[in-house]
Amino acid sequence: MLKWSGGAPCPARCRVCGATGAMSEWVTAPHVLATEADVKFAKCAECASISALQDILAFDHIQQGNIDIFLRQYVESTAGLWEMFWPVASLASASSKSLLDVGCGFGFTADAWKTVVNPRAFGCDPAPYAAAGRSLLGEHIFHALLDDVAELDGKCFDVVYSSEVIEHVPDPEAFARLLRSRLASGGTLVLTTPAADFIHPTSDPSTTCAALAAGFHGFLFSRDALDNLLRAIGFTHVLVERHNERLIAWASDHDIVRVTVDSTATIYADYLAKKVSQLADATDPQTMSLRAGYAFRLFKDRYLRGQHADIEALRQLLLADMVFGDDLNVNPTDSIAASITRLDLGAEAFGAVTRYCFPQLALLFGFYAEHQQRNPKAAYAWYELALMSTQKLCGLTVLSGLEAAAFYWQAMLRAMSLDINAGREAQATTRLLACVEALVEPEPLIGGAAPPAAAILLTLDGWTTSLLARRDGAGLLALSVTFTDAAPKNAKDDAATAFRELCNMAAALASLCEGLVRRDGSAARKHLSRLRQPSATQHHIVLDWHVALEQRLNALELQIPVANAASFAATPQQYRWNASSTTPKRWG
Repeated sequence: MLKWSGGAPCPARCRVCGATGAMSEWVTAPHVLATEADVKFAKCAECASISALQDILAFDHIQQGNIDIFLRQYVESTAGLWEMFWPVASLASASSKSLLDVGCGFGFTADAWKTVVNPRAFGCDPAPYAAAGRSLLGEHIFHALLDDVAELDGKCFDVVYSSEVIEHVPDPEAFARLLRSRLASGGTLVLTTPAADFIHPTSDPSTTCAALAAGFHGFLFSRDALDNLLRAIGFTHVLVERHNERLIAWASDHDIVRVTVDSTATIYADYLAKKVSQLADATDPQTMSLRAGYAFRLFKDRYLRGQHADIEALRQLLLADMVFGDDLNVNPTDSIAASITRLDLGAEAFGAVTRYCFPQLALLFGFYAEHQQRNPKAAYAWYELALMSTQKLCGLTVLSGLEAAAFYWQAMLRAMSLDINAGREAQATTRLLACVEALVEPEPLIGGAAPPAAAILLTLDGWTTSLLARRDGAGLLALSVTFTDAAPKNAKDDAATAFRELCNMAAALASLCEGLVRRDGSAARKHLSRLRQPSATQHHIVLDWHVALEQRLNALELQIPVANAASFAATPQQYRWNASSTTPKRWG
């Protein structure tokens, strides 16, 4: 769990700008290695960067234990190929430019550049997975520090790239100068690194933990601090952008000309397709793992970009290769559900049964079944598999499946929508309550990830609006009762208070709509007044919900009758309620 500090001064020195006496405690995060103590971070008042208040470990410690599991996870799921590729691919006239990727990891970006952009591309990294990359991708990947690669000694490049590396080094300015020294005249340095500006209580907890990478990241730059560093080492043209949790910087001595990010997507997809084709006849486990990772990313890219006509053959390939010993083209959900149910928590048990990209792929297959095949039953089964498999993979630590955890709530929302459409109100409200609690107390089943607050409120509002449009007062009353009676399962103290306040707001919204169905103006105004009262709970989610609901309340207020109806008799087949009836059965 993240623990946000009160800003107490601390004597540490800023690892970015070197300021002393300007640091204040900001957040404490769990160490990436479960065996290590939590790590404190402080924020600099001078440059707004964030520094760890203890020494960091070398990156290859993150791969301690079973290196084969780490490599499989990286290749099949966790390596963000698109996120690594587009910052350099967005440079204009990329095909005329050579590339050096310093700290290349497995080597995907250098390999993509060599395969589909320019053949003069190299990568280097001292971490162990660079050795595996050299074995599987080719000899343009070097398992060594840049200064130790004789083949690259004295050579300069049009683009020097370093993605998610500078935050690991002891001296960021010296590292940036080293990268600059390898630039050809007119070349461009491209850097990516976690953004200090993202580290805030309102940000997604799982993404925040990943950006902090406690124990491995020494510091996180603010946007201005990174800009200042690049100008301090002599660059005259610098562009720094924040993309969610990442800073991306382009620096040169000449104008920086870029193309749109979308225009690089075709190049990226071309790389994935070529690699899937090249590895079509793979039989050894490592190469098959590599092919599965490429195929998963290609399917995701094509589906999310709306290229649905070209992915059926790819889907069948993935179904055949996703679960060991079981072709899901034949039995796509039942057999794997039984296998996953029996699994122990954690990456080792999970990887013995299926590919590490399975949770994300199950969600995508659910989308495909729901929207392309028009098969809600199959879609629901895939969404359930996405939820179940993410819980198994991430149950010990969310680092086992960060992308799976990020997709988890999409699967939950889609399954909830199908529950509502199919009349499974009890299941829908159980899911909705789990989502609401996870807003204030991250879900432990998936290592602490939280859902998008706006999407949860949108789902609640959509459900109540639908019930109101159908004049289903019984449904609205049951929804209100369920939220009124809800108790937190995991949240405690302030989080439990925030959960109850969110539930009270949800109950009041449902009761307001129920009053509109009965044409009971007095009751509707009472609940409207409750929703407009300022909350005593200052949790940011509660405050955000108040602001968002206010926009909805104006439209609902216009529907409140001036005088109460003497009785209610409309659509009795939908709403059998009067003064002598019993309370409708609760859903949750």
